[in-house]
Amino acid sequence: MDAICDNAQRSSVLRGDNRNASIDFFRCLLMFGIVIQHVVGQSAYIRHGADFLTNWCVCGFVFVSGYFGIKFKPSKFISLIALGIFCAVVSNMAYGKPPLVAVKAIRYYWYLWAYLFLMLLAPMINVAFEKGDRKELVAMVLPIVFLIYGWSFAQGVPVIRDWMPICHYLGGCNGVSLLGLYVFTLAYKKLGLSRYCTFRNSMIALPICVALMLVGLWSFVWIPSFVVTCFAFELVKKLKLPDWLAKTSIFLAPSMFSVYLLHICNCTHLMASFERYCVEAVGMPHFAMFSVTAVVTFAVCLMVDLVRRFALIPFRPAMGKLLRKMDEAYMSSIDFVNVKSNG
Repeated sequence: MDAICDNAQRSSVLRGDNRNASIDFFRCLLMFGIVIQHVVGQSAYIRHGADFLTNWCVCGFVFVSGYFGIKFKPSKFISLIALGIFCAVVSNMAYGKPPLVAVKAIRYYWYLWAYLFLMLLAPMINVAFEKGDRKELVAMVLPIVFLIYGWSFAQGVPVIRDWMPICHYLGGCNGVSLLGLYVFTLAYKKLGLSRYCTFRNSMIALPICVALMLVGLWSFVWIPSFVVTCFAFELVKKLKLPDWLAKTSIFLAPSMFSVYLLHICNCTHLMASFERYCVEAVGMPHFAMFSVTAVVTFAVCLMVDLVRRFALIPFRPAMGKLLRKMDEAYMSSIDFVNVKSNG
């Protein structure tokens, strides 16, 4: 395991990533929070919506991606689709569905497709942030606030909602909302807003954000979630992890996206069945049942992806070579277009 972690650290440096073990630890915490959110949210033993405290964890994943920048590469795009197919097949066949139906279930992975949508637009957004000044950045961010998050807020107010036009692509969980979060994160980093994420400010901001989410001005209040993510990220980033925890985080972090894809869709029915068994057969209190279900779900999905990662080890050299050729062909096409346009 030490060798694998050392290789992961070296490859991260070679790619130019400034990630550290604390960030990977943060990603693992975020994913466990998302599992808790889904375990509680789909449960028959608690009021739906009581999972609001972990809603910000989804925002956190986009924040981490935005903080280090999303770059479009054909290899990564195809790898994510292949990962989605694997997770759809495993999670749906575990529920008893035939392979063909299981493959088609990939279309229900909203976060996967939203992330791919974001990956396609990220190069254009990155260039805008690299070349824009402070005034231009503010002018870019404010319309997104009003368009996406103002819409979400208004949908949570019954008097206003009844008069709003129907639009399924603004607010909530979709590619447009993730795009807004990505823009927010780039602005957060570009404008140096991390200096405001102090312990003193958190004592003021976090209770306000939690209150907004608790009031339930629609199920997905992204702006308070984003604020919570900023404070949590800055706190975890400064942690000095023990060596064993740092290496474990580096080793496990690449599996977190798979854990997400594996535990949603039809696996929510398996989680509900496990919850009923814990309560009705074992007699667990609800809090213990939620804790056990979340830990078991996280652990099982993690083990499945670790098996996948180890099974792919013999094929990685050939796969890596093929994917690099795809990226090189993509870059060559860009160079060809540039030469023709300049000529």
